[in-house]
Amino acid sequence: MLNKKMLHIQITEAKDLHPQEEAQMVDLYLAHHHISREACLKRIQEGFDRLVIFRTHKNGRIVGYNGYKVRTFRAPGFLRPIMAVYLGQLFIEKAYRGSHPVQWSTLKIFLKHKLFRPWYKTVIWADALTYKPYLLIAKNSHSFYPNPEKPTPPAYHMLINYLGMTHYGESYNPASGTVTKQRKLLKDHVAPIRPRLLKNPLIRFYAEKNPGHSKGNGMLVLTDYDWLVMANVVIKVAKMNMRRRRKAWKNTFYRSTSPA
Repeated sequence: MLNKKMLHIQITEAKDLHPQEEAQMVDLYLAHHHISREACLKRIQEGFDRLVIFRTHKNGRIVGYNGYKVRTFRAPGFLRPIMAVYLGQLFIEKAYRGSHPVQWSTLKIFLKHKLFRPWYKTVIWADALTYKPYLLIAKNSHSFYPNPEKPTPPAYHMLINYLGMTHYGESYNPASGTVTKQRKLLKDHVAPIRPRLLKNPLIRFYAEKNPGHSKGNGMLVLTDYDWLVMANVVIKVAKMNMRRRRKAWKNTFYRSTSPA
């Protein structure tokens, strides 16, 4: 069974990557995205403050990565200064997603930067091109926006629009909170919304809020990330790992005791 111990999570700067490592990362991304090798490599090298690299402990092979940016500023409606962490260009091989690499990496990012700015209000945000990043944030947060169960508070609405307009310019639509892309980045096999998935209220909300998702448009999603959220994520991931281990142990036990 895969678990967190089978992955090594490394935070690095692009300048410290070896060309062979960059090539591995580009190959991972191109298999699922419509983007040229040159454009993908340029974004890896220039598009982020740092990169999170996911490697196997066994042989150090890169099985995923994502980039992130940290920006600090003052925002109307908030007493404390904001530390906004943007996550982008995320991809992890399917076999390793069950080990919760994104949750562990956000904890590592949080600790790396929060310890130097403990008084800042920290938020994590992303441009969700599919429902999966939206689900990931929604299921690991007690406060995320947009949220199908409650309206976005005015201060958070202004914060989302500030991030969208600052990061995407005229491509961002403040009325809908979505980003219009010039072309579809994701290949057709990546996270299509099948009719059965619309039974999930979060996925249904995402599809309604971002009707251009099938054309490649994104929706901004933002979540508070504080010490309480961090502790809840650790507890939640630990419980899921315990359930998986218990299930694997039961399956092994039944196989060993069943008659040949």
